Amino acid sequence: LDVGTGSGLMLPSLAQYGIVSAVDPSLEYVARAKKLCDAEKINVDIRRAGVDKIPFADEFFDVIFCLSVLEHVKDLSVAVIELKRIIKKNGILIVGVPVERIAVNTLFKIFGASDIVKHVHCSDFMEVEESLKKHLYIERSVRLPSFVPENFSLYKVFVCKKGV
Repeated sequence: LDVGTGSGLMLPSLAQYGIVSAVDPSLEYVARAKKLCDAEKINVDIRRAGVDKIPFADEFFDVIFCLSVLEHVKDLSVAVIELKRIIKKNGILIVGVPVERIAVNTLFKIFGASDIVKHVHCSDFMEVEESLKKHLYIERSVRLPSFVPENFSLYKVFVCKKGV
C-alpha cells in the first residue's frame, strides 16, 4: 500500500513486486495516479482516503509505504494506529519524513528552494518518531543522506513492525 500516493510516482516501481494499492485524500491526485497507471499499463487499486481512515480490512497489507505524509497529519496517534491496524502481524511499515532544522532550512534558502521551507507541516520528524515509538516497534531508522551529520540530514526513514 502506498499511503498518500500523490500523483503515483512510486506505483510503477512497486507494481513490479506484486499487487499494489494506493490511497490519497485528494481527488486530483487520485485522478493523476490513475492516469499514470493507465499509461504504464499497470493494475493498481487506487482509492480516495486519508491516513486516518484507510478503507481496507485489519491486517491486510504485508508492506506499507507512508512517505512524506505524517508530517501533514494533525493527530499522529490516530494515523499511526490506523496504519498499525491494516499491517499484517509480520508486515513492514516504512515511514519517511523530511527533517526540518535551522541548518537544513538555511541550505534550502541558499539554493533557492525556500518554497519547500514554507510548506506547512503540522508536526516534525521528532514528533512522528515519538508517535511511531508509542504504537509500533521501530526496527531501524536511517537519515538521508547518511554521510552527513544528523543536523544536516534532509530526510529520515523508519522501518517499523507491530512489535510483540
